[in-house]
Amino acid sequence: DYALLLTARFREELAVHGDRFAAMRVALRESFGPITASAATVAAGLLALLLSDLTNNRALGPVGAIGIVCSVLSALTFLPAALVLLGRAAYWPAKPRPADDKVSGGHGIWHKVAALVDRSPRKVWAITLAALIACAAFAPTLTSKGVPLDEIFVNDAPSVAAQETLSEHFPGGSGNPAVIIAAADRLPEVTEAAERTDGVDSAVPVSAGGRP
Repeated sequence: DYALLLTARFREELAVHGDRFAAMRVALRESFGPITASAATVAAGLLALLLSDLTNNRALGPVGAIGIVCSVLSALTFLPAALVLLGRAAYWPAKPRPADDKVSGGHGIWHKVAALVDRSPRKVWAITLAALIACAAFAPTLTSKGVPLDEIFVNDAPSVAAQETLSEHFPGGSGNPAVIIAAADRLPEVTEAAERTDGVDSAVPVSAGGRP
């Protein structure tokens, strides 16, 4: 995305300036602010993953932010050198040619959006900030526990119905009991601790022969 911002601006400046070096100087000067601001916003958003309860998300945040920084550095160093080296050939088969006067007009929806932002920048960012705050107000309702397996099916599944029937007549977890491995000399302590655990209906010791 950052490369597209710079290449598009360089192409516009090539149609104004006859010299590709002059065109790149203007393109870099005009693109530096938007590119760095966009990258900083994305990097800050990725670093917010450090607040996640999930370890995978916390690990992804810094890695993603570092990737954004590297991509920006590449877009502002290597890419300009490559574009200046290639010049108009970078846009083959199109050939941006110098124009007598810089074209200031435009059309289309994005030109209208840009004109609106240019006319009322404070109003636009205030409305945008209010919308973001409204969306962020629902953040506390998010949970990292995910969706239970019996709720991921769109239609009624026989397996879900069977599990509900088992739950009505037998304690929860009877079909797939948890196994605790402990030293034999501490069997009474482990059994007592398991029975005191919330959500555990019963704890039964199992001998080496496989029978309680």
